[in-house]
Amino acid sequence: MECHFHQAEIFNHFGRLECAGIGTCLSLPNVGYSTPTHAAHFIKSEMIMDMQNKTSLSVHEDLAYNLPRKFEAFWSQSKILSVQTNGHPVTGGVNDNGKEQHPPPIMLSPKCFVTGDGCTPKENPNLHQPSTRIAMDFDGPTRRNGRLTQSVDVSLIDNYGGLLSGDNAHYASVKTYSQLNVNQELQTFYKEIASLERIKNQSDHIVVGKVRVAAFLPKYIQEYDAGNNDDYDENAAVAFYDYKVFMKKIDEVEAASL
Repeated sequence: MECHFHQAEIFNHFGRLECAGIGTCLSLPNVGYSTPTHAAHFIKSEMIMDMQNKTSLSVHEDLAYNLPRKFEAFWSQSKILSVQTNGHPVTGGVNDNGKEQHPPPIMLSPKCFVTGDGCTPKENPNLHQPSTRIAMDFDGPTRRNGRLTQSVDVSLIDNYGGLLSGDNAHYASVKTYSQLNVNQELQTFYKEIASLERIKNQSDHIVVGKVRVAAFLPKYIQEYDAGNNDDYDENAAVAFYDYKVFMKKIDEVEAASL
C-alpha cells in the first residue's frame, strides 16, 4: 500500500488526518494494513430500463454482506454487531449518465444483527438490494475508554462507473462518500477510484485491479481546526491512499470458511 499527502504545509497545523483514524473511512478502514483473504458478494439482477419494460442485466455490490467483512478484515479487533442499508429494487430506469431516474429512499432498513435476528428476506426484504447508504454498529477498542459499542453511517454522494471496453474485461468507477462517525462526532469525506480488469483465459475467474482513496477536508472544518487560510482548497485531497485488489470467484461453501 502507498500513502501520499497533499497540502501538507496546511494540514500539519491541525491534528486531524482524514481517513487515518481506524474505522473512520469505510473504503479503507485501517490505513497501511494488508488484509487477510475475505469474502465479497455481488448480485446479478434484471433492471427495467424504460417505459416499454425493456430489461438489462445489472450487477450491484451487496453492501450488507461486504462492508462488515471488509471492516473486520482491516480491523481484526473489531466486531460488527448490526448492519442496515437503504436497499431498494431498481425499477425506475436510468438516465443518460447511467444514474437512476428516481432517487433511492433515505430511510434505513431494520437492523440485521450478528445473531441472525432481523436478517431473513421476510424480516428484511430490501437489506441486500442496491444501496447508497449503510449504517453499522460495532464493538471495538478505543484509546481511552476500553471497548465500546460504536456506530458509523455512510452515504454515497456521487457515483460514476462502467465497462471501458467491448470485451467486458475492464471496469472503472468513481464514488464519493460522506461518513458520520457517531461516537467521535467526526464526519469524513472521501472519494474511491477503482480500476478492475478480468484476466482472460483464466478458468477460475480472476479479477485484479487498483483502488485509490482520496481524503478531503471541507473548508469549514479546516477553519474550525486551524483558523482561516485563504490558500486552502477544499476540492484538493489532503491525502490519498493506494492499494491493490485481487479477486477470485468462489462458491458459497468456500466463502463461509473465510
